[in-house]
Amino acid sequence: MVVGSLRLWKAIPERATSLETARRPRFSLSLLLQALAIVLLTSALASPFLRTLLPAKREITVVVDTSARLQARGDRGGTRFEEGMRLLLREASRLTERDSVTLLWDEGGVHSATITGAELPSALKGISPIESRVNLDLFLSARDRESELWLLSDQLPPDKEALFFPATGPVSNTGIDLLSLDSGELFVRLIRTGGASDLTLEILVEGVSSRTIPLRVKEGRNSWQGSLEVSESHLVEVRILEEDSFPLDNRAWLNRGLVDSGVRYFGREHALLLRVLQSIPGVVLGGVGYTVVYREARPFSNPAIYVDPPEAPKGFQFGSEFSPKRWHSDDHPLLENVRMEEMGASSAKPVTGGVPFLFADGVCVGAVLGRTIVLGFDLPSSGWCTTPSFPIFWTNVFEFVRTSNVWNTIRAGVPIRGEDVVFQEVGERTFRGRTVGVSLLDSHESVLRRAPTLVPSKSSSGDMSAGQKPLSVYASVIALCLIILSWWSDRSGR
Repeated sequence: MVVGSLRLWKAIPERATSLETARRPRFSLSLLLQALAIVLLTSALASPFLRTLLPAKREITVVVDTSARLQARGDRGGTRFEEGMRLLLREASRLTERDSVTLLWDEGGVHSATITGAELPSALKGISPIESRVNLDLFLSARDRESELWLLSDQLPPDKEALFFPATGPVSNTGIDLLSLDSGELFVRLIRTGGASDLTLEILVEGVSSRTIPLRVKEGRNSWQGSLEVSESHLVEVRILEEDSFPLDNRAWLNRGLVDSGVRYFGREHALLLRVLQSIPGVVLGGVGYTVVYREARPFSNPAIYVDPPEAPKGFQFGSEFSPKRWHSDDHPLLENVRMEEMGASSAKPVTGGVPFLFADGVCVGAVLGRTIVLGFDLPSSGWCTTPSFPIFWTNVFEFVRTSNVWNTIRAGVPIRGEDVVFQEVGERTFRGRTVGVSLLDSHESVLRRAPTLVPSKSSSGDMSAGQKPLSVYASVIALCLIILSWWSDRSGR
C-alpha cells in the first residue's frame, strides 16, 4: 500500500476485552424508589383485595322517646333523658359505615332520618325532649319489622329482642292533671307519685295572687274544690309552690272565651246580615268558631245563633206566628245599647226554653240556652236591619258567646279547638293579641314511675361475615409516598 506520509499514523494500543472493562453500576436510591412506585401502581390497577372477616352489616331502627316527663331531674342534676342518651351513645359508637340506621323521634312533629351507623352519634346529640306527650306506639308501628329495634324510653318496648336504653331517674312528683271552673267553682285535680307529701297551691287571677291553699296529698289522685271570684277576668292560673323534679306540671291555666272568631253562615242569603258579620271587629267570615243560621232547619253544634228557623232547635219550642208591634227587653247583655224603638219584624213566633231576653207584645221572641241563641222573628230588608241597633246587637252576640262562663284549657302539643294553631311549650303565650296559658295537664306525663331494669337483649354487634378488604387505595398511597421520597433523594444528592 502506498501512503503519502507517515506523520498521521500512530501506534494503536491493544483493546481490553468486555469482561475486563465491566464495572458494577453505581447504587441509586431514587431509581429504586421509582421502581417500587411503578410496581405498586401497576398492582393497584389489578384491584387486589384481602379476604377477611368484617362486622356484619346491620339494619337498625332507633326510636327516641322525647316525652315531657323525661325532663324530670334527679338529685345529681341530670334528667331521665340524659341518662338514657348516655347509654345509647355508648352503644352507637360501636356502629360502622356499613350499618344502616333509621332514626325516629318527635320534635313538634314526626321526624325521621336514614343515616349510617357512623353518623348516628352526631345525629343523636341534636335531639332533646319536648313539652308534651309523644305517641310512642306510632313510632313503634312505623318501623321496619325486619330491622333491629333500639329504644330510648322509660317504657319497655313490646319487642323482646329490642335493645332497650332505660331513661331512669326520679320517681317523686306532684303535678296538676285536670283544671276546671264552672259557676264560680274551681276544681283542681293533682296526681302524686313517691309517697304522701305536703304542698301549697296558689291561685292567680290575671297574674295577681288570689289565695293560697295548704294541702296534704297522698299517693295517687287528689283534688281540691272551692269558690273563686273571677268577675270579668279571662285568665286563671294554679301553681304548686313547692319545687320538685318535674316543674312542667306544677302550673296550669284556664282561659275564658277562647273560641274561634270565625263565623260559618248557613241558610238563605241575607245581604245586610252578611255585611254586618263581616264588619264586626275580631270576627272573620269563615272558620268553625260560631255558626249563624238564617231560616235553616237542621241542627248545628254549639255555639250557634238561629235566626227565624222554620223548626225550633233542641231545647226550645215555638208557638203560633203573629205580627209584633211593641218590643221590650229585660236589660240582658245581648241588648245593651240596642234601642227598642228601632226593633221591627213582619212576623214572629213565641219562643219557650232557655232564658228569655227579648219580648214582642209581651211574648218572648228571643232566648238563650248555654251558648245557643234563638231569634224567633224574621229580618226584613227594611226596618231594624238598616238601623244602628242592628250591628250593635250582633256585636253583643259575639261578645256574649266569647265571654260567657266557658273556661277552656290549652294543652301543649294539642291544637286549639277550631284553630290551626299548636303551642309546643308550656307557659304564657300571646294569641290574637291576648295572653293565654298553655298547660301540660297530662296524668301520663306526671306519673314518674321507676324505669324497668335493663335486661341484656340479643345483639348482633359481635357477628362477623366474610368480606373482601380492598388494597388498591393502600398501594396507591404507598406509591405516592415513594415518589415523594425519590424526588427528595434526587434533590439532596445534587
